[in-house]
Amino acid sequence: MKKLFLITLAGFLFLIPFAKAQECTVYFPTKKGEKLVYQYYDAKSKPTSKVYYDVQDVVKTDKGLKITTQQWFETSDGQIIDTFLLDYYCKNGEFYVDMKSTLSSLLGKYEGMDLEVTTKDLALPATLKEGDVLPDGSATVVVKNNGIKMVTITSNVTNRKVAGKEKVTTPAGTFDCVKITYDNDGKVGFVKTHSKGAIWYAKGIGSVKMENYNKKGKLESSSELIKIE
Repeated sequence: MKKLFLITLAGFLFLIPFAKAQECTVYFPTKKGEKLVYQYYDAKSKPTSKVYYDVQDVVKTDKGLKITTQQWFETSDGQIIDTFLLDYYCKNGEFYVDMKSTLSSLLGKYEGMDLEVTTKDLALPATLKEGDVLPDGSATVVVKNNGIKMVTITSNVTNRKVAGKEKVTTPAGTFDCVKITYDNDGKVGFVKTHSKGAIWYAKGIGSVKMENYNKKGKLESSSELIKIE
C-alpha cells in the first residue's frame, strides 16, 4: 500500500503541467489524441512500470481551458492497471489540477463506497523564475461504507520551489526545462509516507524527468519521458 501510494503521487506529480488559456503558459499537450509515454525505474535504475497519458479532450469553458487526460499504468509483464481520468484547468492566468486526481488509482479499490473529498488544488503561475516559491496543494478523502467510516486518505504537496533551468535529454529527445523541487507527505489510515522530489518540465510537453527521494535524500525511484505520440 505504501509503495502504491508513493507511485500514485509520483505519477501524478510527474505530470503536473503548465497550460495556456488566455494568460496561462503551456507546458502540456493541448491537442486531442496526443500521448506521452513514461518509463519508471526503481532505486537501482531498473525499469519497472510504464505510464501513459492520453489527451481525451480540450475545451474552453467560462473559467478557462480544461484538459481531460486518461492515465494508465503498464506493469513490467505488460498488464494494464489503474486506468483513470485526470482533469486540468486554467483560471485567472494560473493552471490548476484537481488534487483528488492524485489519489485516483488508490481510490479505485473503494469503488462504490461514499467518498467525502476536501481539496486545495495545485496552482502554477503563468511565469516561473529561479527562486520562486509555489503554492501548496492538499487533498483529504474520507471513505465510508453504509455510513461507516473505513479509512481517511490524505495527500500534501509542500515546499514547492523553482530550482532553475536545465537542458535534459531522454529517449524522447532533448528539452529545455524548468526544474521544480517539492516535499510530498501522505497518509493512508495509520500508514504515513514522506518523500522529496524534483521534476523537470518543458514547454508544450509537460514533465520530462522525475526523481523521488526518501527523507534521508536517497534516490527511491525515477521516471523519464520515452515517447511522444
